[in-house]
Amino acid sequence: MASAGVSFAFTTYRANKVFLVGLKRDGRISVFERTFQRCMGMAVHDKALLMSSLYQLWSFENVGASRSGEDEYDAMFVPRVGFITGD
Repeated sequence: MASAGVSFAFTTYRANKVFLVGLKRDGRISVFERTFQRCMGMAVHDKALLMSSLYQLWSFENVGASRSGEDEYDAMFVPRVGFITGD
């Protein structure tokens, strides 16, 4: 990940989790997770991550760098738009 300069995101249908995995500035792995009921598909569009769950579509927008406590991140994805689709 360090040599390619990438991070990755994935969903787990059974565990109901979305994971964002990257590297901290010191090279250690950083894992951030959140719970969504039956999260499934994920796509990237411009500066947004799009994710579907049991009855919702979410758009998480990259709002830039963040500093949270001792951790520093080069991107921070926050939910900007959610659509209720039904079951």
